[in-house]
Amino acid sequence: MQCEKGLCCYAKVFFYVKKRGCPKSNERYTKCGGFDKLNHRNVNLLDSPHGLPLTRYFIGKNMKFEPLFKSENNKLVKIESGEVCSTGKLHLIYGENISSAELPAGNEITAVLIKWSAVELQPGVYNEEFLAVLRDHLKLLEEHGKFAFIIPETVKELPDADTVQTYIDAMVHCARRIKDCTSVIGFAIPAELIAKDSDFGPDSYAQWFINEMNVKHGHYVYFADSAVIEANKLENALTESCLIAYRK
Repeated sequence: MQCEKGLCCYAKVFFYVKKRGCPKSNERYTKCGGFDKLNHRNVNLLDSPHGLPLTRYFIGKNMKFEPLFKSENNKLVKIESGEVCSTGKLHLIYGENISSAELPAGNEITAVLIKWSAVELQPGVYNEEFLAVLRDHLKLLEEHGKFAFIIPETVKELPDADTVQTYIDAMVHCARRIKDCTSVIGFAIPAELIAKDSDFGPDSYAQWFINEMNVKHGHYVYFADSAVIEANKLENALTESCLIAYRK
């Protein structure tokens, strides 16, 4: 949901400008019908900081699920009850162990660390077997009324916009394969993208990631690792965003 702080965390209908994912616009966000969309006017197609031309996109009504959670003061909040959920103590699962992973004993949120190499075996070739096992576990969480978010990871270098786009595409494909899992709250912004940002505004890598995800997964909220935020001195940027802080 788009909050007044800048990052679009979920939206039902919205406009944005992007270059293969990275937005660039001076437009203001406004609230509409309980969801946020851009008050679209003439778009200032400025030069992209990432070096690729900008194009305009429209995203229509594509949200499969109504959102169950929202971001409030960088905390995860259940919309129906207003309950604040702890993201300081997580039930951590590594993707390579997903087939034998246990359910959390209590009400902890599950965080599933997913390596890019586990999702995309080679350029454009996705590991559907792994993604099916991931979906099975997320469905098991769903059956027990528990919730999770995905933490993308990579050891690959991200030297240019094309590589970043490929990384984001792999995570979007992952999201597509688990799109029917109501247990999934959202995704963490990859640490490798946060490290490239000086803020979380409309030109940021974080917003690029969110925009790509929101095309088909408008109910998601988005997370940021507090340790990564601190290491990159982005504490002030975090408080001005709708990202939800967590610790592994």
